[in-house]
Amino acid sequence: MGKRFVVVAVQVWLVGFLTFTNASECNRVGDCSCEFYDGRGINLRPIIDLGGQPLHANDSSGDAYYFSPCQDINYTADDSKPNITSNECLKGYTLCKYDAAHNQLVRLGELRETQFTSDDGLFLSYIKPNHSKPSTGTVLLIMLFVGLVSYFLIGATVNALYLGARGIEMVPHLDFWRGLPGLVRDGAQFLQNGCRVANRAPDPDSYDAI
Repeated sequence: MGKRFVVVAVQVWLVGFLTFTNASECNRVGDCSCEFYDGRGINLRPIIDLGGQPLHANDSSGDAYYFSPCQDINYTADDSKPNITSNECLKGYTLCKYDAAHNQLVRLGELRETQFTSDDGLFLSYIKPNHSKPSTGTVLLIMLFVGLVSYFLIGATVNALYLGARGIEMVPHLDFWRGLPGLVRDGAQFLQNGCRVANRAPDPDSYDAI
């Protein structure tokens, strides 16, 4: 029973650790950038200056597309074209399409709808990955997590294989962990009393009470 517990605990720890370290989600850290768990990231800021003209691409059908990655804007190079029947992009956009067939500007997206995706871990050819280091808090949390897991796994292994402990007795320093809720309660009461030791009635079975 004890050896089986150790094996299961090791497997759970390995799965959790690999999942934790191999996270590939690019978390949004601003309107123009996102960052992976390992500190790599994507920054769209260098593509266009704030207040500058949006990126512009023409289609062979006569349609045109405008892209402003870092802010919503409400102007395009096609605003001044005659006979524009509709202009949704005046409301603000990050992606706008000029529909030549209907002579109108169609808003396809805005900043709050922006999502960062990366297929197969590849970056767009004109985006340079932005490398940064994990924050101090992240490093400390990782160290604390690894330390606690190692402490319990090594302690449980030693107790099971060398001391013959079984079940909950495999937990290292079991008496301490059992008494931890009481210690936390006493600490909270100590702080609540303004860091003063509360006066307690003597134990009726103690020598002083007798």
